[in-house]
Amino acid sequence: MAEEEQKPLEEMDGDELFQEYMAIKDDAFKIKRITKIKQLGKNKFKRNFFEEGDVNFKPKPELSPSEFGTDVAMSGGSGLARGVAGAIDTPAHLTNLAVAGADLFNRKVLGNEQLPEGFSEGVKSGFRGALPVIGDLYDFTEPQARMAADKAAPEFMNYDPKSTTGEAVQRVGEFLPFAGKNVVTMGVLPALTSLYAGKQFEGTAAEVPAEIITAIVTPILAKKIISPQGGEITGQTKKYVDLLKKEGVIPTAGTMLNDAQILAWEEATKAGRNMQEAAVEAFSRAALKRIGINKNRVEAADLEQVYKDINKGYRETIDSLDISKGKMVPTQNQLDDLKLAFRDYKGNVNMTTDTPIIRQVFNVLQRSLETGQSLSKNQMKYFQRNLNAMTRKGDVNGDFARRAVPVLNEMIHKNLGKEGKAKLLETNRLYRDFLAIEKTIDRGEGFYTGLVTPQKLATATSQVFKRDKLFGRSDLAELSRAGSATMKTLPQAGNYRERLNAGGMAAGQTQASTGAAGFGFTGDPAGAATAYAAGSLLAPMRNRAMTTGMGQEYLKNQLITNQGEMGLLRMLGASTLPNM
Repeated sequence: MAEEEQKPLEEMDGDELFQEYMAIKDDAFKIKRITKIKQLGKNKFKRNFFEEGDVNFKPKPELSPSEFGTDVAMSGGSGLARGVAGAIDTPAHLTNLAVAGADLFNRKVLGNEQLPEGFSEGVKSGFRGALPVIGDLYDFTEPQARMAADKAAPEFMNYDPKSTTGEAVQRVGEFLPFAGKNVVTMGVLPALTSLYAGKQFEGTAAEVPAEIITAIVTPILAKKIISPQGGEITGQTKKYVDLLKKEGVIPTAGTMLNDAQILAWEEATKAGRNMQEAAVEAFSRAALKRIGINKNRVEAADLEQVYKDINKGYRETIDSLDISKGKMVPTQNQLDDLKLAFRDYKGNVNMTTDTPIIRQVFNVLQRSLETGQSLSKNQMKYFQRNLNAMTRKGDVNGDFARRAVPVLNEMIHKNLGKEGKAKLLETNRLYRDFLAIEKTIDRGEGFYTGLVTPQKLATATSQVFKRDKLFGRSDLAELSRAGSATMKTLPQAGNYRERLNAGGMAAGQTQASTGAAGFGFTGDPAGAATAYAAGSLLAPMRNRAMTTGMGQEYLKNQLITNQGEMGLLRMLGASTLPNM
C-alpha cells in the first residue's frame, strides 16, 4: 500500500505507531516520518519508540544520591578516557573515514560491489608515509590506543551510564580532549548538541551522521552567536583599545573592526552616528590635552596662546644659561648637520629670494666654530624665536628650521643647570606635540572643524622632527597609532549617505529574505506578505539594538576567538567518528 493510502499517523494508537516505527526505523529516506512518529509517541502516548525498539534497551533505574554520584563520576572518567584514546587514534579514524567514503562512492555512484583489492591498505600506507610510525610500538593508522585501553579496563572504558546526566557527562568527557582552550564551545556545547541530535535520530541510519554534523556545526554557530567578531581584536590592537579606553575614547564596533555592515547599522540610526562622532571628539580631546587645551575642538586663538607659552618657556630657559663656565659654540658634528640642512635648502630655493635669517644662522654658527667665539644669549633668543616660527611652515624654510632647531637645543642644553635642562626638555616636548597637532587641525567647515583626527595625527607625528634628541618623551605618537589602528573608518559627510543607503539595502534584504521564507513555509502569498512586513521591522530594531551600549559590547566581545584550523579536525575525531 502506498504511503498516502496508509492510515494517518494521527489516527494510530500507541501499538500501531510502534509497529510502523519498527517497520521503517532503518530507512534513511523516511527520517521525517520517523521523527513525526517519535513526537506523537512522546506527546500522545508518553512512549519512546526509539528506546523500545532497541533490543538492548533497559529502563534506567531510579538511583539513590550516592549511586547517582558514582554514576556521574564513572561516566565522566570513562568519557574522558575515551576522549584521550580517540585523540591519539584520530589519524586512524580519519583513515577509516577515507576508506568508508571511497567505498560509499564506489557503490552508490560507480555501482561497484566492492573496492579494488588492496585499496584499503593503500590508503593506510599513504597515511603511514605522512605520519610518524614509532618503530613497531605504534602505527597511527590503527586505533591501537582505544584497543589497548579496552583490553586493560574493559568495564571502565565501556561503562554504560545509568542516568541521563551520566550520559551527558560521559559525552562531554569524550569531547574535552579535542576542545583546546575553548572548553565550552569546542567541548561542552558540541558534546551536548551531538548527544541530543543522536537521540532525535536514534535507531536510524542518520543517527551517527547527525551526531558528527552537529558536533562540527555547533562550535561555528556558537562563535557566530556569542562572539560574531571573535578573534578580530587581538595582540597589539587589544593594547591600543585599552590605551584609548584609559583616555576616555571608545571607538564604535564598526570603526574598530572596519566592518562595512556594522558601520551601515550604526550610521542608519541617530544614536549610532552620535556614538561615532563622540569617539572622534574624545580622541581629539585626548590629543589636545597633551598641549594644555582641555577642549574637544580647538580655535586659532587657543593655538596662538600655546605658541606664546612655548616661546616664553624658551626665553626663560635661555635666560637661565650660564656661559661664564663654558662657551655656546657648536661642535663639528652639530655644524655638519647644519651644513647638510643648508645644502638641501640652497638646492631648493633661489638665493636671490632666500630667507636671510637662514643664511645668517649658518654663517654665525660656522664662524663660531672656526673662531671659538661664543654666541650670546640675545643671539640665541633671536635665532630660536625666528626658527621656531619657521617650523610651522610647510615649505623649504620649515624643512630647514626643523633640522636646525635641534642643533640650537643641544648647544643650549650643555650650558643649563638641572632645572634648566628639565625645563628645556618639557618645552621641546610641548613644542613638538604642538607642531604635530597644528598640522592636523581641520580648518574647513562641518563636523571636523577644529578636531584632531587619528590618521592625520599619525602622519604628522612622523614628520615633525626626525631627530628626537632633547625633545623629551611624548606619548602623542603612541596615541595617534592607537587611534589610527582602531578608528580606521570615521564618519564623513562624503560617504554618510552611501552608508545609510547600505543600511537601507540591508533592511531590504532582510525584508526579502523573511518574505521568501514566509512563502516557502506557508505556500501562501498572504503569509509571505506578513513575513515581509515583519522583516521591515527587523532591520530598524536590529540597528537600534546594535547601537546601544549593550549592543556595542556584544559586537566587540572577544569571549570566543578564532577556534583554529584544527577545530574541524578535532570535531571529526570526536567520539562519534569511531562509531561510523
